[in-house]
Amino acid sequence: MRSGTTLVHRLLCTAPGVNDFVPEVPLLRDLVGVYRSCMTHGAGAREPFFATPESCSRYFAACTHALLDAARERHNPNGTLVLKNPELTMVFPELSRLHPHSRYVVVLRDPRDCAASMKVVAQRAKAAGAPIPIPEMGDGIEGIATVFNRYYAPVFTSDLIRDSRRILLVRYEDLVTNAASTVARLSLWSGLDIEPEAVANGDGGDDGSIFGASLYGKKISRDAIGNFRTRLDAADIAVVEKVTSQFIETFGYGLSLPT
Repeated sequence: MRSGTTLVHRLLCTAPGVNDFVPEVPLLRDLVGVYRSCMTHGAGAREPFFATPESCSRYFAACTHALLDAARERHNPNGTLVLKNPELTMVFPELSRLHPHSRYVVVLRDPRDCAASMKVVAQRAKAAGAPIPIPEMGDGIEGIATVFNRYYAPVFTSDLIRDSRRILLVRYEDLVTNAASTVARLSLWSGLDIEPEAVANGDGGDDGSIFGASLYGKKISRDAIGNFRTRLDAADIAVVEKVTSQFIETFGYGLSLPT
């Protein structure tokens, strides 16, 4: 959440032969989540429908294929289907097993900027009297940082993280500060002829929803880098850095960030 997935999604959808930009796919997340529940809670959760875990996996694999086939038939029958939902990272191991032919782009972002943006979402939800998307986001900055870790953990503990053919990690900061080389890397990996100059053709600006952002639908910009410096106080920053220290160290989000 708030890592730049919309920008990457829009970029991929500029390539010839790819579907137009479509909304996120919570139904896919929900379907895989049900499968995870069935497998996690054992035979009792699978009765009376499945005699074995394998039969359960086959059923949900068929459902996943059918759901994605329906999306392809509606949006791009003869081309490449590109979909996104940040919450898919939390069911990543199951999704990658159910649909082994899919390939995945995982967007990384400075956890301090992510936390600052998630804090804004929580504040907007409270002001509007709307449900907070994830309950822990209402528990303050430590809850938000914990949610950040939870989003990425299933990806980095999956065996698939070592398969560079099926998974690509893209740092948001690299994309917006060095778009040409990052887009070239994304194009080479995906086999798609991405057209970054066309990414601003979507609806622009903050739509007023709790998830709105001023850069949506606009040209690639580095304006969102380092926003945490004005959105979080020193105590909040320290909490985020402590909770997400492993992520910060692993992916180079130290003091050398662009200013």
